[in-house]
Amino acid sequence: MKKYLLLLPFLLLGLYLTFYPQINTVVYDCQAEQAITAWETQVEQAKESNRPHPGKDAVLLYPELYEAMQAYNQKIADEKQSGLTSPNVYEEPALSLSDYGLDDDAPVGTISIPAIDLELPLYLGASKHNMTKGAAVLGQTSLPIGGENTNCVIAGHRGYKGIPYFRNLDKLKAGDEVVITNFWGQMTYRVESTAIIQPNDLDEILIQEGRDLLTLLTCHPYTVGTQRMMIICKRMS
Repeated sequence: MKKYLLLLPFLLLGLYLTFYPQINTVVYDCQAEQAITAWETQVEQAKESNRPHPGKDAVLLYPELYEAMQAYNQKIADEKQSGLTSPNVYEEPALSLSDYGLDDDAPVGTISIPAIDLELPLYLGASKHNMTKGAAVLGQTSLPIGGENTNCVIAGHRGYKGIPYFRNLDKLKAGDEVVITNFWGQMTYRVESTAIIQPNDLDEILIQEGRDLLTLLTCHPYTVGTQRMMIICKRMS
């Protein structure tokens, strides 16, 4: 009996290592679902408090934030994204949400890809912290509100500590839908093309004049990550 007791810690360790990815995935799914639910509740509460009286026009939620996002997108388009000098700037959030009465650590919306059964909270700035929580909008790229002359570049891990994140992006094909939900509604994009690029190929993720684009970015090949997989999507509605 004593011999078996001595072996018990090794047995438990083996079981933990075997099921570590599954455990991590279950824990993350709960955390992501909580973050999305909290964000959706916040939006519904904001809508309720801004519900117009009969005969009055509807009030735009967080109008100062929306205007700031529009101004930012216009600015980087006009400046040809001159601030996009290296991958290091990806981590910088375009705006501080706390300036608009929101939590800087909270999502600004969600990204949903039905073809691979994926829904993640969406954060500003592709910092290590944000990338562990969900998908993240790269700094110096367009904010996720759409519009002409925009290209919102969203990054996600190609799997991390057993959690899938953007692991299955390679399964997407032309025509598959990607839905971005923000404070003001939903935007639907469709996959247009896929490319493999180098991490420093900044020109590949630039705004394309006259277009409303969404670009998904993740490491490639899977488990190696020396390159980047890029999925370009065009706005449909």
